[in-house]
Amino acid sequence: MSLVAVSQRDRLVVWQWIRLVMVLLLVLEFTLFATIVPHRPSADDRFEKSLPGGPWANVIGQSGYWPVICGILVVLAIYAAKTTIICLCERIGLAITTFATILMACVPVFWVFVTTDWNNPHAELAYWLTTPVGLLTIPTIGMVIDLQLRPYRKIGQYVFKTAIEFILIPLWFYAWVLIEFVLGFYWI
Repeated sequence: MSLVAVSQRDRLVVWQWIRLVMVLLLVLEFTLFATIVPHRPSADDRFEKSLPGGPWANVIGQSGYWPVICGILVVLAIYAAKTTIICLCERIGLAITTFATILMACVPVFWVFVTTDWNNPHAELAYWLTTPVGLLTIPTIGMVIDLQLRPYRKIGQYVFKTAIEFILIPLWFYAWVLIEFVLGFYWI
């Protein structure tokens, strides 16, 4: 057995362990979300009561720039993980499942820290779908494209494609909000 074959096998084992740890953390994260996060105020409470942070607050009552900053940090972490997976994980199936696990781990973080519709009386389905779909669609499409194009011959190609994705994320996010209005996820 050659040294290269052992190295590839060892990398495969490491990626499998990473994926296993991510799945365990994912289960823990959703369990904590279900048990620790308080229930969302009822529609009547959201209409009639003054709730912490006002109608545009996240679960912990933050509004303003804090949810935006948290969202940006999560998206940057997603891209750091995506770049690591693209560069170091050779097996497509393992890369896809690892990235999917990372995306699923972002959903409760978005619901608690980023989504600002917790107290919004006009957002039922939108609370659950706006931020995850709005912020995870472009990185997911980018990952599919990256898996098709790798290995990149020049790092500049990857950087350019990633820069385009960063521009598309807010554009898609606002387009998704408009689609949600049409679909009735928000109501006025």
